[in-house]
Amino acid sequence: MPQLPSYLLLPHALFHTGLVDVSNQHELLEIMQSAFHEAAKKRKTNFFIRGYGSNHSYTSNLSVFEYGYGADLDYNNATAGIVFNTLESKDSASSFGVMGGYGQLSLHPRAVKHSQKSVFDKWSGKLYANLDHDTGFYANGFLSYDFFKGDVVTLSRGKTAELKGRLLNAALSGGQAIITGYHGFILEPQLQVIYQSLLFDEARDIDRFDIDLGKHDQLIGRIGGRLIKAFASSEKGHVVSFYSKLHVAHSYEKKRIVHFKDAFQLGAFGSTVETGAGVHAQLSNAIALHGDLLYQHKLTKAGFSGISISGGLRYQF
Repeated sequence: MPQLPSYLLLPHALFHTGLVDVSNQHELLEIMQSAFHEAAKKRKTNFFIRGYGSNHSYTSNLSVFEYGYGADLDYNNATAGIVFNTLESKDSASSFGVMGGYGQLSLHPRAVKHSQKSVFDKWSGKLYANLDHDTGFYANGFLSYDFFKGDVVTLSRGKTAELKGRLLNAALSGGQAIITGYHGFILEPQLQVIYQSLLFDEARDIDRFDIDLGKHDQLIGRIGGRLIKAFASSEKGHVVSFYSKLHVAHSYEKKRIVHFKDAFQLGAFGSTVETGAGVHAQLSNAIALHGDLLYQHKLTKAGFSGISISGGLRYQF
């Protein structure tokens, strides 16, 4: 059955899209922090849009005899949001906001005869909160609830099943901006904890068996940091910041089992190292642009490797 690998790979693929979303929202919140550090700390309503795309490969720790398969994944997303409330005190400020997004995942099992790329649509609603302190400490909270739906297709049978369900992502992160005193560089160590919960609706395969992918949870820990260098322009309100970053992420997961005709064990999600660079350009008091490039490589036998690229705009009014 050429559709079997797609069923086995989909849970990890969807968890992966959730982590890509969380990583990009974390970067976006860091961009939003710059509003707090602007002159006179004039807090305004912020509107932002962000788009990102990624291309990754997954490698399983299971052999083919254990139904371990690899896959190629493409994921693209567009997100827009607004800061709808800001609370200020003498030394700190808190922001609260809402986002909405649409993403599309394509999943193609590798080295599987008659397999074909399957496409899944994902709609997301997101809430976030951000706390900044004059000392350079900050904390971010992020919660998203996603709905996904798509068809598994093969070259030999066409559409074999429609799969849909829900994905919950919750993340809490913190960091501390440290002025190094060396040519204006800022060092920013960071720590992030991510919880994910994935639930599939039951489905029926074209070959008349039930597809029970069930419910799965995992906890991810990410530790690392950024190195930032800002350049101020002679024109008022113009600042350009460049940064590099390095993080290590590890999944704390249990053995995962899915059922269709029989019970099948899924491969491990794995651990990764992430490195990248980005730029944030404050073009005026109202408009800022940002871009980011990230490379990810698996540290364990199982895991994801690939590249993500993103860009966006923030507007204050």
